[in-house]
Amino acid sequence: ASLGHPRFLLRDRHILRSDLEIPNARGGKLAASLYEPLTAPHVPDAKECPVLPCVVYCHGNGSCRLEAERIGPMILPYGFKLLAFDFSGSGLSDGDFITLGVREKEDVEAVVNFLRNSGKVSRIALFGHSMGAATAIMYAGSRPTNARDHVAAMVLDSPYESFSALSKSLVGKMELPPGVPRKMLLSVGVRFVKKSVKERAKIDLDDVKPAFFAAKVPKSLPALFVHGTDDKVVDYAQSGVLLNAYAGAPKELLTVEGGEHQAIRPMWVRTKQFCFLVETLYGPDTLEYLTIMRARANDLLLGARYTEAVAYYSTALEKSGFAEATLSRANSNTNHPRPKAPLRRKPFAVKGSTNGETGLLKKMRDRRKNKSSELSEV
Repeated sequence: ASLGHPRFLLRDRHILRSDLEIPNARGGKLAASLYEPLTAPHVPDAKECPVLPCVVYCHGNGSCRLEAERIGPMILPYGFKLLAFDFSGSGLSDGDFITLGVREKEDVEAVVNFLRNSGKVSRIALFGHSMGAATAIMYAGSRPTNARDHVAAMVLDSPYESFSALSKSLVGKMELPPGVPRKMLLSVGVRFVKKSVKERAKIDLDDVKPAFFAAKVPKSLPALFVHGTDDKVVDYAQSGVLLNAYAGAPKELLTVEGGEHQAIRPMWVRTKQFCFLVETLYGPDTLEYLTIMRARANDLLLGARYTEAVAYYSTALEKSGFAEATLSRANSNTNHPRPKAPLRRKPFAVKGSTNGETGLLKKMRDRRKNKSSELSEV
């Protein structure tokens, strides 16, 4: 009941949810939900759920697949499927223990294999938070470098570099009674935890080492890191360590000033995440990329979020290698006759607008020439 109705609307697009059980390598069942849009900006008339890229959401410690609600409204109306699942020992999945990535990376492998065998998705990206982000790195770094079924991209929010670093971060910011030495607590407490976990869960917490696996990911696997400077669970510096160790490219770290561990990320971060996913899962030199970016920007304009809309328009124009004539094709979902010769038409038209080249696009170009121009003028 907490997952809501299996069919719902997001920005006038019908979304279907299928609840699944996916077997993992240990014989357990992973509770999962696959969200599929019936249509997409570049597939407006599909009679059944089209084959689309899929984002796999990996939740944090002590959470569950409901955490994926953070990104569902951002991606589902714009040409992406979303698979959210409960790690072993979390939510409704089988299992008694959480292992901070040691066994969870096998869960990710089971989910990715399920999607590939389903025939319902094209490219796959991982989107993880905290333990989920650390697990995504460990999964990607544990795959053979020549494997043909690698994921296409990863968004990594607040990952930790190792269990040791995570312990230091937690103990270092913990409020202790007077007279309790912090170093002694860290030394004795961590040893006790490691011993207890090894006896009960049969794993070694020294194997929780995302930084080690980060150096082993494929060189062609892009990653977008995000971390808040006021994170009291996983200190900000750990994403810097992981970024430096990460073997894939391109890679980037978005710093959220004052951001906390569980905080919803500001709009500029979500814009970066969305653009990263569209670019890596569709490619900037595709008509689909332009169509999706235009659809997102137009929705923002209708909501009077002009600065954000211009950011999408600008990113699309800067990233795309298409010529003006191809840009015009991205706006050709109308009954207007195609011009006989390439014309300098508005590439991202808003319904009802007659400004054309002298309107939004001209102002955007003027803005590039004069960096002092204010976005509010657009």
